[in-house]
This record gives sequence, C-alpha cells and structure tokens, in this order.
Amino acid sequence: MKNLITIYSTFLMCFGVVNSSFAQSDKDVFEYNSPPEFTNSVFHKQCDSKTYTSTAIWNLNLNYQDKSYDFSTDKEFPAKFRVIKEQENVYDCSAKSYDINNQQFSMIYTIRNYADCIEILFKKKKFILNAIDGGEDVHLKNLHHEYRLENGYEIFTLSITREMYLYFADRLDHLTLKKGSQFVIKTKQ
Repeated sequence: MKNLITIYSTFLMCFGVVNSSFAQSDKDVFEYNSPPEFTNSVFHKQCDSKTYTSTAIWNLNLNYQDKSYDFSTDKEFPAKFRVIKEQENVYDCSAKSYDINNQQFSMIYTIRNYADCIEILFKKKKFILNAIDGGEDVHLKNLHHEYRLENGYEIFTLSITREMYLYFADRLDHLTLKKGSQFVIKTKQ
C-alpha cells in the first residue's frame, strides 16, 4: 500500500499538477486562444544556435514568505540571449532564452514555439511558472511583450500585468511576481 501511495504521489507531482497552480486556476494562468506577442521578435524564426551578448535593466517586485523585495536598476547590466537549435524540428526549429544574473536574483525567460516559461532563482531556490508542454501551443497570461528596433538592437520589454505565482519544485513554496515588474533586454541583431 505504501508503494502505491508513493507511485500515486509521484504521478500527481509529475503529471497532475506540473502546470496548474494551487492559488491560480488554469484560465488565470494560461492563454489558449490567441497568438503570443513574443512571435513579434526579429529572432522568432531564427533556427541556428547562437549566444548574443545583451544588456538588461529591471524593476522586479517580489513577495516571498510575507516579505516584499524590490530590485530596480536603470544601469545596464550584462545579460544573455540564446537561440538553441532544436534537434527535432516538430513545432519550432529553436528555443529562445533570455538570461539575467545578478547578486540578488536570476531570471530566465524561455520561449518555444507558442509556449513560454519564466524561472526566478531567489534565496537559492528556483521558482517556475511553465507553459511549455508537448503541444507548445499554450502561453502564459499576464505577460506583456513589447519589441522595438533601435540602432541595430532589438529592445525587448517583458512586463507583468497581473500578480503571478511561481512555484518551487515541491509545490509547497512559492513567490509572487508582482504586477508592474518589468525586464528590459537589449540585444544586438
């Protein structure tokens, strides 16, 4: 009986609640019916693997364990934009990843076809909200993407339009990414 409970618990963790959130319903978290804004990037159709040197500024507002944390900078810090070629070109020829690392937190925003995932490493824990699945046709709600070209750079602004919960692997611990948080990543074309 104990083995059956362990198997069932593992099944729920791996398949039953990976993309759902205890404090948010799927309809509040995932967008099923509209094309994502990130398809507007000049890099969206790029297939060959390449790492671009980028810079980033941010205004990150978090709530974790009933404490608020605000990290803001208007000074550009080094960042990375990576195109990772897919071995099997089923839905998209590549994944795209925006990486920001600093002393207070790290953020990775990944795009595959019409799906995306946001990860924040904070207090030595990785918190994730993930819409990337087998179909790659569902994306996260409550993210606004803006792209503009300026002097040979694509400037990508990712804004949080509504509070979002990102979960640690055990699904018992989470942080709240607050409305108004924003990342601006500048990448040379």
